[in-house]
Amino acid sequence: YSCNHQRSTSDFYMPAEFEEQEAVWLGWQGYESYYQVGADMIESLLLYVQVKVVTESDSILQVCKNYLTQREIDTAKIKFYVIPDNEFWIRDHGATFTVNKNGEIQAVDFNWNTYGIRSWTMEIHDNDESKADSLMNIWFAGSKREKVDSIMAAKDSIPVIKSWVFIEGGTIEVNGKGTLILNEPLTFARNEGASKDSIEKEFKRVLGVTNIIWLQHGLAEDPHIWRTITDKYVGLGTGGHTDEYVRFADENTILLAWVDESEKDKNPLNRINYDRMSINYEILKNAKNENGDPFKIVKVPLPDIITQPIIILEAGQWDDSYNIPI
Repeated sequence: YSCNHQRSTSDFYMPAEFEEQEAVWLGWQGYESYYQVGADMIESLLLYVQVKVVTESDSILQVCKNYLTQREIDTAKIKFYVIPDNEFWIRDHGATFTVNKNGEIQAVDFNWNTYGIRSWTMEIHDNDESKADSLMNIWFAGSKREKVDSIMAAKDSIPVIKSWVFIEGGTIEVNGKGTLILNEPLTFARNEGASKDSIEKEFKRVLGVTNIIWLQHGLAEDPHIWRTITDKYVGLGTGGHTDEYVRFADENTILLAWVDESEKDKNPLNRINYDRMSINYEILKNAKNENGDPFKIVKVPLPDIITQPIIILEAGQWDDSYNIPI
């Protein structure tokens, strides 16, 4: 599951999230229930770093500024941008930035297929293309948000490198020294028909990595789009973003979500997570970093799962008690 090759000839590489940062981009959407946590994040970040806030319209931008002003947060210290079709989850569809030793910045424009929604709609409608297209039109077009990353770069006059790989930012985890962690089932689901070799070559080209570790399934409570997880448990998710279960704490320390053996039978989801993370642990334990050295792996206990009863109306729809914007 771990592949080592010669270091990329590219001068640009993707830095790790624990490194010093020049700025942090955040999405602000018109979900009123998100305002408080969004403002809390901005207020905390402004103490240490430039904050760049993106909204999808001038009206939402004004709502954002008004709310922050009411919180006595100095909006003059924030850079605001309006980019049509932007969403709250800008980590996924926004630009992936790389840097070189001179401090120059480059943006990677990955392909975007709305979390692989077409394959999901085809699946739930038995490969009936007309029904799949109808449902996609009801929810959102597959191309929505595909240009946000390149527009982000253009607004700050940052050069863009285009990639053919379909991926979201939430499933790219790097240590800044050449190692990339990917979720294998998710990556291949987003890039149907692509070979592992071609995907690895492309990530090495655009991110400057040399060593790729392929993990298996993510958390049970993060299924692909909307589906039954097991028994009567249903959920809405991405299909296995790595940012939910495996992160680099430093260049050689990996945090892995964990369910202790004593808690694996508390509910069906715990059991699934116990089995999945045990497999991922074995992969990481046997993996090596870009220099051929083993990683330090820290198991981080998963919090208890919060559930609520819902009524399923039909595929892709639910009652108002399950109020999650998509």
